[in-house]
Amino acid sequence: MNFLICNAFFLFNRVGLDHMLPILVTFIIAIIFILFSKNNFSKYKQEQILLFCSITVLLTVLCFHIWQIYSGSYNLNKDLPLYLCSLMALFIPVFGYYRKLWMYEILLFWIIAGTVQGVITPDISLGFPSFNYFRYCIVHLGLLVIIFYATFVLEMKLKLKSIFKSYFALQAYVISIIVIIIFEYPFSLIIQ
Repeated sequence: MNFLICNAFFLFNRVGLDHMLPILVTFIIAIIFILFSKNNFSKYKQEQILLFCSITVLLTVLCFHIWQIYSGSYNLNKDLPLYLCSLMALFIPVFGYYRKLWMYEILLFWIIAGTVQGVITPDISLGFPSFNYFRYCIVHLGLLVIIFYATFVLEMKLKLKSIFKSYFALQAYVISIIVIIIFEYPFSLIIQ
């Protein structure tokens, strides 16, 4: 038990209040938001809220990339949205619009596994109050809120085969990233 307390204290000191505060605020707001939506809105309104939240996350990622390009600091090798969280942010509005179970099954595991890891151990080059900081918080915490909203408000449920769907979709993602990296290397030599 003492080991867990020491690790929690180390993590808090490592990431600081500018990291812990958005997590805590988002957690509290998400619980209130989910309970309020579930009890007070029609099914149609609940679905529209999911779509709105999904588009908000997408626009955050798009604005970040446009800002990087405009400021001249966009690097195709490092800023291309191939990170799993950024890629999910690009596709989450498709789920928000269609609300298909197979999308939910894949996204739930990817978001829980990948985004929770990203929230616990942030990889932000510039901290508060940079645009990158806000993008990081909105995307990671927003994806979590969206998937929990779909789970508790829209009452989407998993099946045992959901694990395998998510696993094989992740393998396809990994293979595509490997192919991109293999073909990107000769391309980057041409550019230089």
